[in-house]
Amino acid sequence: MIGVAGGRVQGVERGPGGWLFIRIGPAPPESRCEMPLGEQVWSLLAKHFMNRVVLEWQDVAQLSMAEAEELSQLKRRVEDHDGILRLCGLSDACLTTIEQCGLAPKLAHYGSREEAVMANRPNQPR
Repeated sequence: MIGVAGGRVQGVERGPGGWLFIRIGPAPPESRCEMPLGEQVWSLLAKHFMNRVVLEWQDVAQLSMAEAEELSQLKRRVEDHDGILRLCGLSDACLTTIEQCGLAPKLAHYGSREEAVMANRPNQPR
């Protein structure tokens, strides 16, 4: 891990091929005022001069509809800057929320960070 931003971001790691891996934690109590998740992620991308990111959701059991929409907006923002945003490790409940919002086609989910990085690449023999 190269750093932790605080808030929902539990850890940050640079990976091969110019990827940034960001581990997302559970939402804090509503009484805490903090930077929205999308802004936290955008700030980390800028700080590390990177435009490819995998958000890892293994530690999150629930996702609100507002958070799903925020992810969709973040993905659009990243792609507008020639970047890639991918998600991995979402729970069934989180996936259901994304589907209910009609965002499943926009927010592809992968089983692991490796699958997320290799998505849309043909398998190549060694």
